[in-house]
Amino acid sequence: MNRRRPIHRLAPVLLTLLMLTFASCREQPMGKRTLYAQRSSGVVLVRNNYYYSASVGGFTFYFTGLDSVGRPLRLTDSPASLRGHERRLWATGFFVSRDGYILTDRALARPALTRAQLRRSSGQILAAAAQYFSSLSELALRSNDQEDYERYEVAAGVMSDADSTQLQVAVVSDLAVACKGSHSGDPSAFLKCEMARVSGLDDVDLAVLQLRSKRTPKRHYAFGFDVGAKGRRTLLETLFKRIGRDNASRRLVAGMRVYTLGYDTVRAGRPLPDVLKPAITSGELTAAPEDGRLRYNIPSTDGASGSPVINRFGEVVGLNIVRHAAGKTVVYGIDGDVIKQFLAIDDN
Repeated sequence: MNRRRPIHRLAPVLLTLLMLTFASCREQPMGKRTLYAQRSSGVVLVRNNYYYSASVGGFTFYFTGLDSVGRPLRLTDSPASLRGHERRLWATGFFVSRDGYILTDRALARPALTRAQLRRSSGQILAAAAQYFSSLSELALRSNDQEDYERYEVAAGVMSDADSTQLQVAVVSDLAVACKGSHSGDPSAFLKCEMARVSGLDDVDLAVLQLRSKRTPKRHYAFGFDVGAKGRRTLLETLFKRIGRDNASRRLVAGMRVYTLGYDTVRAGRPLPDVLKPAITSGELTAAPEDGRLRYNIPSTDGASGSPVINRFGEVVGLNIVRHAAGKTVVYGIDGDVIKQFLAIDDN
């Protein structure tokens, strides 16, 4: 007659099996090469061809930017005449969903003139517009075009009488992105985008673009932010995930190893490389996050602004920002918690 073995005699065996299972679920951090191999496909080069649209009293004119003393460049009343003369900015972005959403640097995706710039330059912008419309009225008069003459005369008068509070300036952008491995000489390499969302906070330079196709290309990674997935895991799966999770290695403290994935080699005024590939650069946090910012010792160029800052598990912990002030280059990261608030990602 067979007897069942007492449960207490099986306990050590069951405990050993359980410990081995948990150990096998323990997360392992990735090295630099593995991170690049698994994450770099989700990083894109952002191209912004842009100019400015200004309106006063029902009249609209356009310009490409301001010179060193605040005068508008290439001022015109026809945006078609600016084709091929737009200004261009480069940045990095990265996919954050399978719906073609791309997170990037707001200042490069929407390079709006600041309030301070407009205060300093509004008088010169209006004066240049008045002079421009006055010259058009003279040409119309010489051509015996009475209708255009009257219209341009009114426009010139409106510009002359207007003040800075009546001047409305907006940026007009033609946004496109190219994925890793694209050939820069291929006209189809750059995929058209639309601006989907822009942060309204002055100190949060975040923007979201979306591909017009509304689909992230196949085999291109969409970055995660280490958040839960409600209703998609069983209780046991959640338990294993939490037990196997290496929380200690995720703490954002001084000395923590972090990486950026960005297009450091792409710079304004220089030709693009034949094949577009982001670079991975490593460094360490120099301090714990403070006021929504990360500090680290990773060198960056303008082309890498907007790149993801990732930990050794390939999760986004920040977004790289590159700025120039007083002849110096300032590099910092927008903290991942700020990004999650902007994207309205739930941690639970």
